[in-house]
Amino acid sequence: MHLRYLRRAVAALTAALGIGLCGQVLALDYPVRPVHLVCAHVAGGAVDIFTRLLGQKLAEAWSQSIVIDNRPGAAGAVAAQMVVKAPADGYTLMVSTNAPITTNPYLYKSLGYQWSDFEPIALVAEGPVAVILNPSLPVRDIPGLIDYAKSHPGVLSTASAGSGSIGHFLVAELRREYGMILTHVPYKGGVQAAAAVASGEVQLGFIDPGASAPFIREGRIKVLAITSQRRSSIIPDTPTLKELGIPGFEVATWIAVTGPKGIGKDIVNRINADVRTALQDAALRARLIPSGLEPFDGPSPSAVGEFIASEAPRWQQRVRDAGLTVE
Repeated sequence: MHLRYLRRAVAALTAALGIGLCGQVLALDYPVRPVHLVCAHVAGGAVDIFTRLLGQKLAEAWSQSIVIDNRPGAAGAVAAQMVVKAPADGYTLMVSTNAPITTNPYLYKSLGYQWSDFEPIALVAEGPVAVILNPSLPVRDIPGLIDYAKSHPGVLSTASAGSGSIGHFLVAELRREYGMILTHVPYKGGVQAAAAVASGEVQLGFIDPGASAPFIREGRIKVLAITSQRRSSIIPDTPTLKELGIPGFEVATWIAVTGPKGIGKDIVNRINADVRTALQDAALRARLIPSGLEPFDGPSPSAVGEFIASEAPRWQQRVRDAGLTVE
């Protein structure tokens, strides 16, 4: 009897070791089939441009096809809901702004996920928001915009890249801080929002510089300021709000690569390393900056996780302070 149990124990141990070795082989060989990069934002926008540039570099590094899957909607919530339900095997990844990860869980009443449901992999870029307006609006600067909005309550319609975007928050925060009564009009992405400002469909917008730049060059949009701590490389002559004496609105969108929680550490480290290598490519950076994004050097996965964990309560407080909710 004892011999029989010993044989069973040895067999079980061998099987367990086999599974462990198999897992290591899979991690070393990753990826062995096409990888889906889910872009949480609209095609043609800054995040989509970056996703496609990154996909090309990863395809070269991995000798595998990279499938770009745009799933815009609800400031990235549509893509996020899909990704958190995917197998945690590294073959479904998401490229998104902070909105679907650290903002939407507090903004939407019933979302089905939390920021902690994502596996942090890589932090890749950041981008400011530009304060833009249609040239027909009789406003020359930020103080003039504040005075006009206060003296014409409810007249100005303001475009953003969607409910839950930074532009959405700025509408609420400017109202609270300066008494500006603005009508928020969310669009599916920055490109659509910028086009709406250029056409006069709305008078004002808080949009990323990459989406706004073509219209700025054509003279169809005026840009007054940007919201980040430093000036944007794509519109370097545009001052920050802080430079104009309007502090408290220093905010930028950050872009991250994440996946469903539970992806193996070895695979996460492999993806992070290859993303960081891609970000050092001069050709990629030269094409990325005109989209309005400033690339990061790329922290480790653990540092990305710590950063996201610190960002979540900050955005939770902003949601509370702004009094925003979305059904």
